[in-house]
Amino acid sequence: MAKRKSPKREMTVEEAEAALLESRKAAARAALLKELAVSVPMAAVLLALSKNHAYDLIKENKFPVPTLKLGGTYRVPTRALRDLLQVQESSPEAAPKRRKHALKTTSQADAAASAATPTP
Repeated sequence: MAKRKSPKREMTVEEAEAALLESRKAAARAALLKELAVSVPMAAVLLALSKNHAYDLIKENKFPVPTLKLGGTYRVPTRALRDLLQVQESSPEAAPKRRKHALKTTSQADAAASAATPTP
């Protein structure tokens, strides 16, 4: 009988775990900017907490932001998380305020740049 060769791994277990954690962080950051509320595990990733510790904090009323209990699940409002993490809001409701400010800032920057650039 011929001995079967095991397939070669493309990455180590540690590399796979790191890649999985990074993908969870990326998904949590995207949800933070797009969703109104996220799950407790997703909020835990954003706050660098374990899922179990996050649930323990909620039960003890010590979670750093208010939570919503909907039936048997908890949701964490993203506005409170963004405030805690000092992340800029990019929801559609916030866009007109930011856009107006961004246009003002851009026009001021353009005026300053044209004033600072010598003309030949």
